[in-house]
Amino acid sequence: MHIAHKAQVPVVMVAFDYKNKQIDFGPQLDISDNIQYELNRIYQYYQNVQGKYPEKMLTDIVPIAEKEIEK
Repeated sequence: MHIAHKAQVPVVMVAFDYKNKQIDFGPQLDISDNIQYELNRIYQYYQNVQGKYPEKMLTDIVPIAEKEIEK
């Protein structure tokens, strides 16, 4: 994300949802300098996607409140 921010290029979200057998091309994100905010936006995008190995899903990121993301 640091590279995308410094280069001013968007990050395209792509999800491989094994449970539903779908590939989802999500939104383009313009990355700000607030990395915690960006990590939480990405976490929210992937929270309903089940990967091939769901037991390896990263769960340490605690999403910030919805109202904070809208700012």
